[in-house]
Amino acid sequence: MIFNTLESATVENIHKNSLEVLAQTGIAVESDKVLELLKASGVRVTSDGGRHIAFLPERLVEDSLKTVPRSYVLYGRGKGVEARFERGNPPLFGPSGVPHLVFENETCTRRQAGIKDYLAFVKLLDGLSNVDFISPPCTFTDLPEETIDFTTFFHLSNTTLKPFSIDFSNDYGFGAVLSAVEILKEGVYGGKPFVQFGFCPVISPLRLDRMGTDQLIDTAKAGIPVAPISMPQSGVSAPVTLAGTLTLMNAEVLSVLVLSQLARPGAPFLFGKRKA
Repeated sequence: MIFNTLESATVENIHKNSLEVLAQTGIAVESDKVLELLKASGVRVTSDGGRHIAFLPERLVEDSLKTVPRSYVLYGRGKGVEARFERGNPPLFGPSGVPHLVFENETCTRRQAGIKDYLAFVKLLDGLSNVDFISPPCTFTDLPEETIDFTTFFHLSNTTLKPFSIDFSNDYGFGAVLSAVEILKEGVYGGKPFVQFGFCPVISPLRLDRMGTDQLIDTAKAGIPVAPISMPQSGVSAPVTLAGTLTLMNAEVLSVLVLSQLARPGAPFLFGKRKA
């Protein structure tokens, strides 16, 4: 079942305008790795005072849309536990957001989240039958920053029987998590994919973040599904109209989709947007 709020002609017009934005306005690039990848693919890049703008031709975007898979499946450790990401399938449910604060019922106060809270939330989500996959339910603040991402991954992979998603807050643990995924995939999951990596690689309007895009490219090359999102705010970092905001969001996510397919044609990609 697909819930549509826009007419097909409107959707096509938004997509057409997004392609025009990428080709004529372009998108700012902060990463040397991204610049190298785009230039090797024949993308025109202009540079002025250290600011680099890439102009993505319509052909490149449409070619990337042809190579991206139409579906993919993540598998859990539990028997028959899987999450199938496919247009037309019933919606999948999972937690979203990584708050630093938790609310104490007994005292009606908020406090900083800790690793014990994180583990309790993961166990709760693992037991809820209506939750299809798990992403980090909170950000614990009682461990050093450089250990947070790997610790998040470690406890998710050891606690839940469901497939899961993980985001990254810095560069410290990314390489270690990437290596751990390959080890677990072969040693525990029988070669099946079990995790996707979430990213916020776009700074609206139309700027590709260095860390997010570098990590996304390495993730795509490893064959791990990527789930990037764009989060513009209407009237602030995006046009005030709904159509204008959707055009910008679509352009930004399409630019990241292009990177994933240039890094590895056929790399699994979840098209994600959040409008503020």
